[in-house]
Amino acid sequence: MRRLRLESELQRDLDAFGANGITSRDCGRTPEGLGALVRCMVADTMNVLLRPIKDKLESAEQSVERTWRLSAIRDRRSALRYNKSRTDEANSFDVVPFPDFRDPEAEGLPPLTSRETIEGLTAAQRKDYYNRYYPDGHDRHGNYLNKIYEAIGIRRRWQA
Repeated sequence: MRRLRLESELQRDLDAFGANGITSRDCGRTPEGLGALVRCMVADTMNVLLRPIKDKLESAEQSVERTWRLSAIRDRRSALRYNKSRTDEANSFDVVPFPDFRDPEAEGLPPLTSRETIEGLTAAQRKDYYNRYYPDGHDRHGNYLNKIYEAIGIRRRWQA
């Protein structure tokens, strides 16, 4: 008799939680009885208590992502601006991330920090750089070197 009264009190409390937006997920219909009700009530209460924390974490994650993206845009623009300011005789460049903000070195490519490095790229590396700097581009002539110079903000010196 006492167990029945406890279960009805728990069901009443569970219904009160339900009125506050907590769902019972059919806890009263399980064959486990009282134990299942208690587990469901605790789980539902924890979900309600943790929901604001989860929402704040998701908001913070979005804020960090925005900050990272803005920083990556700034770094890319800064490298391009620096490279464009270099004279024809200059032979030291900043590495310009790809348009998707990935770093060439992290992608297994040599950093383009000098004319010698750029001129020394293999045909496969040139094509890989071209495809990453111009993901929608289609260079039918395979003139990747000029496009690479352009992508990193360097005027290519005329070659004899």
